[in-house]
Amino acid sequence: MHQELQTLRNIGITLKLDQICLSSSLSLYKDSRKHFNIETCLYGCLIITTKLCENLRKTRDLVNVVLYEINGKACMDMDIYLQKKGFMLKAESLILEFYQYNVTRFRMLNRYSLLLTLCAAISMPKYAVKVVWSLLNESFLCEKIDIDEMDKGLPCVVIVGRNLIGKYSEGVLEKWKISEEWYEEFGFEKKYVNKMVLIMLEYLGENLEGQDDRVSRDFEVGEGHEDIKIE
Repeated sequence: MHQELQTLRNIGITLKLDQICLSSSLSLYKDSRKHFNIETCLYGCLIITTKLCENLRKTRDLVNVVLYEINGKACMDMDIYLQKKGFMLKAESLILEFYQYNVTRFRMLNRYSLLLTLCAAISMPKYAVKVVWSLLNESFLCEKIDIDEMDKGLPCVVIVGRNLIGKYSEGVLEKWKISEEWYEEFGFEKKYVNKMVLIMLEYLGENLEGQDDRVSRDFEVGEGHEDIKIE
């Protein structure tokens, strides 16, 4: 499924979806893919989350970008476009009905807000928060992490980010101390969070191995996320 998630991410980037909308699409896709085929999930998840996150795009743009990503060319035939448009609306209806229209839990805004609060609680500076933000984005590509697990284990992203920065910068682990009170304040179970840390590390080890430039660019300095607002 990792390749499917990468395809969806590429579609989102081409459509210039914001990070929260793209992460929401990935989250809904991972869950709905257990029940529907690839095409239904691609079209359905995109149209649902662009509405859910108020990141609307023209239906023709959605259809063209999906077709281009899958087939290497956009739709030039009106009949094919109308057929795919009908399929997209049907996919939207199928997924919404399956979840009984309770899809707001896949909207990632609250998770990102909580993430910033968790970082602020241990006095992480802006550059470190960018690293953690990048890791949360990356976590939505991990097949072993679904939305319910992330809700219960969100601090794992902060811990992994903190430790990753510690590999490049001396003294940060002592400055950004994580205490028992930190877990208790936000109602997270330490044992479960540690389990999620191991899953994250395994995923990063498999997918970032040999990509030192990417680690340096995205996770050491966190470039590409200048839109994050941190007080």
